[in-house]
Amino acid sequence: MDMPMRYDGTVGDTGSTHSNKAAELMQLFEDLKQQAKSILADDWQGAAADTFDQAQTKWNNEILNLSDAHSTMGRTVVDTMNNAFHADSQAAGLFNV
Repeated sequence: MDMPMRYDGTVGDTGSTHSNKAAELMQLFEDLKQQAKSILADDWQGAAADTFDQAQTKWNNEILNLSDAHSTMGRTVVDTMNNAFHADSQAAGLFNV
């Protein structure tokens, strides 16, 4: 069974996409916070404001975990691609005639 390695950039792009998504998610939640606070402006106080701030802290912690997972996945995909090409090059060297 012949299984040649083909590379069209998709693997590297997938890794980069995951890394970029991590930053996009962080920005999305920051935008949400700014929009919510700008709607109420000076009225943003009391129990509702405190509850929102607590929820935002929880969101931020969760999004950091998700962001870390996306970044790790992106790096892992790119590292795996690089390792596969390195192994392919080593294997090709075994057949020099």
